[in-house]
Amino acid sequence: MSETKVTFGQSADEALALLKNIQNIVFKLESRIENIEKEVSKIEDIKIQLISMSSKINDMEKRVQEVEDRNSKIEDSVEEMSQIVNSAFDKYTDNSEQIEILNKAIKALQNTKDTRKLDEVHVSKLRSLEEDVVEMKWRSMQNNLIFSGLRYQPDEDTEIKIRDFINKELGIYNTLSFGNVHRFGKKDRNGDFNAKTSTLPDYVIPDQLLLEILNTDDTHTMQYFSDYNGLLTNNISLQRYSKCACRPNTYGHRLLELCKKMNIYIANSRIGNDKTVGKITCNDVSVVDYLILSSDLFQMTKNFEVEEFNPILSDVHCNLKFTLESQPYTNINNVKTVERQVIKWNNNKQDKFVKKSLKVRDIETILDKLIDRNDTVQQTDIDTAMNKICEIFNSSSISVFGTKCKNQKYAKHNEKPWYKRGCKSKRNLFHQARQRYGNLKSKENKSFKRSK
Repeated sequence: MSETKVTFGQSADEALALLKNIQNIVFKLESRIENIEKEVSKIEDIKIQLISMSSKINDMEKRVQEVEDRNSKIEDSVEEMSQIVNSAFDKYTDNSEQIEILNKAIKALQNTKDTRKLDEVHVSKLRSLEEDVVEMKWRSMQNNLIFSGLRYQPDEDTEIKIRDFINKELGIYNTLSFGNVHRFGKKDRNGDFNAKTSTLPDYVIPDQLLLEILNTDDTHTMQYFSDYNGLLTNNISLQRYSKCACRPNTYGHRLLELCKKMNIYIANSRIGNDKTVGKITCNDVSVVDYLILSSDLFQMTKNFEVEEFNPILSDVHCNLKFTLESQPYTNINNVKTVERQVIKWNNNKQDKFVKKSLKVRDIETILDKLIDRNDTVQQTDIDTAMNKICEIFNSSSISVFGTKCKNQKYAKHNEKPWYKRGCKSKRNLFHQARQRYGNLKSKENKSFKRSK
C-alpha cells in the first residue's frame, strides 16, 4: 500500500511512463502466451501422430506375429516332407537291393549246369521271380508314363494331345503337371517335318579335350565322332544356306538333334541346283521340306533341286527332286558266309525261352538212359548226350533271342616295333588337329595343329 501511494504520489509523467512499461510487459506476456498456445497445439498434433504410429506399430506387430506363425507352419510342413522323401528314398534303396538280389538269383539259375532237376517247379519259380522283378522295376520307376496308339499329326502339341486323351478317354479331370512330354519312334527321313532349322549346324565337331579324356582306340567310336569328314571328302560344305528368314522352332531343334546323334545330314543347300542357295520349300516363306542323307549317300545322290510350286502335287509344299545312283556288284558268287552267333540273354524274353525249353523232358530221358547203362556207359555216349542237350538249348535260344553276325577282325597294319599305342594315339591327335584346322582356319587351330 505504501508503494502504491508512492506511485500515485508521483508526477503524471512518471506515472504515465510506468503505465507504459506495465503495458509493454503485458503485451510481451500476451505474445509469450500466444507462442505457448501455438506450441501446445503442436504438442497436441505430435500426440495425435504418436497415437497413429502406435496403432501402426501394433498392426505391424500383429502382421509379424502372423508371418512368424506361417513360417513355423512352413517349417513344420517342410520337415514332414523331408521325412516323407527320406522314407521314400529308403524304400527305393530297399527295392533296388531286392532287385539286385533277384537279378543275381536269376543269373545263378541261368548259369547252372545241373539241368536234370529243371522241371515244372523250377519253371514256376522262374515265373514268380520274373513277376517280382517286373513289380520291383515298376515300383522303382518314377514319373514315367508311356501312351501308345495316339495318332501322329505334324502340327500337334503333344502335351495338349495327352491331356485331351486323359480327360476324354480315361475320364481323369484333375489338373496334372507334366515335366517333359514328347513322342519317340521312327519317322520318315524324306518329307515335311514342319521343322524350321535356319542355318544352324546339323553336325558336331568333337571337342579335342573330350577325346583326350576318353582316350579310346575303338575304331567304331572314332568313326562315329569323325563321320562329318565324309562330307569334306566328297567336297560337301559343312555350312548350310537358307533363304528362310524364320527363326528355328522346337521341331527344328529336335530335327537337328536327331541329325547330330544319328550322323545324318540335311542335303538342302549342299548339293545339286540348290547348292549355296537354300531355296524356299513351303508357301514362299519357309524351308520345312528336307532331304536327309548319311555321309555315304552324298556321293550317290545326283541332280537334287527344289522344283517350282505345283498346286496339283501339294497344297503349299514344293516338290523335291533327286536321283540316287549306285554301282552294280558283279561278284555275287564270291560272297563269303558270315558266321552268326546267338544274341545274349534278354530278361524280357524269359517266358518265351522257358516255353521253348519244354523239351527238358527229352533231356531227362537222355540222362535216364545213361543212368540205366551206368556200367556200360562210354565217353562217346556222354558226348552224344551232351550234344543233344546243347542242341535243345541252342535251338530254343535261336528261336527266342535270334542271331547276329560276329564282328569281323581285321588285320592290323603298321605292325612295326616302334608303332605302339602311344604312337597311334599321337597320330590320331595329329589327324584330328589337321581336320580341325581344315574346318576352321584360325590362329588358335593353327597353333594347336603345330603343337601336335
